[in-house]
Amino acid sequence: MPSGYQKPKSMADKTIAVMLRDVQQNGPTLLRLTDLHRALHDDLLDEERLMATLDDEKQRPLMQSILPLLQEQTLLEEGFMPCPPIDNTLTRSLRKALADHLRL
Repeated sequence: MPSGYQKPKSMADKTIAVMLRDVQQNGPTLLRLTDLHRALHDDLLDEERLMATLDDEKQRPLMQSILPLLQEQTLLEEGFMPCPPIDNTLTRSLRKALADHLRL
């Protein structure tokens, strides 16, 4: 491992809104995307409540932009997407940030 490498920490015990804030602040990583994927597969997930929370916190556009990445990287299926995915400039920016992160 490179010097200064810090092992990433899972956010599996956090809410989806907290996970999205972490992606927004720190950028996408495979671990963050995997944690989101697992959270979306949770049987106890109330999609309507999730979307209301994301709307209140103004995170719906981020969620819609992350969904194409989840589809590409973790093979998330449409049935587990709480809202329609959007491939926009934010998605392309997140995709580039993930590619740059993986190059390191």
